[in-house]
Amino acid sequence: MLNLILSLLLLVNVASAQELTAARAYDDYIFTLQRYEDAHQDYVVAKNAYLQNKTLNLQNQAQEKTALMLGARDEVVKAHLTAIRAVLVEERGLSTEEKAPFLSGIDEEVAWWAADHSAEEAASRYETNTEYIIYRSLFWISVSKTRYVLGSERNLLVDLRNKVSEIAATGDKNTQAIEKWFNDIEDRFNQSEEAEKLAIDSIADLEKRYGNRQSIYNKAVSLEKEAFLPLVEAKDFFKEIIRVIKTKD
Repeated sequence: MLNLILSLLLLVNVASAQELTAARAYDDYIFTLQRYEDAHQDYVVAKNAYLQNKTLNLQNQAQEKTALMLGARDEVVKAHLTAIRAVLVEERGLSTEEKAPFLSGIDEEVAWWAADHSAEEAASRYETNTEYIIYRSLFWISVSKTRYVLGSERNLLVDLRNKVSEIAATGDKNTQAIEKWFNDIEDRFNQSEEAEKLAIDSIADLEKRYGNRQSIYNKAVSLEKEAFLPLVEAKDFFKEIIRVIKTKD
């Protein structure tokens, strides 16, 4: 659970200041998590008290605290899913159609946790389904952020190519070096896309394996970070191109 909290915190922190809905959803999640932790502590105290002195009164108290703890657990799972959903909705690197299956999966999970179920059913559901939905959604949020940067850089490349074509047509500046940088940027775009394919292939294992999903997720996110690094390198080429354009021969 701690790793999932840290992942969500990172995603909210890198969101823009305009993403208030995601920030509020995250605050709600943290508040709900604190309530669960308090309820769990009360449950532990009540259980230990009953185990030390098995009176009917202490048994009733332990049962009451258990019910409250389980209810708080359901609420924190729903709040976690809702916070992830809010971040995903506001992501700009995925289309509405691409987001749809992930949002639908989250909605189905929230509905399940809102309905009546036993403690055993909840444990099974989290292991077989909910955990998968959470990790899958967090991964695609990471993909979205990379794709948004890639899309922005592609647009910038088009604008700069047009500008350089105008400069070349006038003969005012030697653009040979700039053309090489354009090719270098395209290479970085290709590297990013290839790395993303590896990350997506890696995350596919989530659905097949229950016990090791955290390591699968960590590996996929690590590969996705490798998809982002070429875009950072491309940014340096963009800076050089803009510098040369602005510099008089």
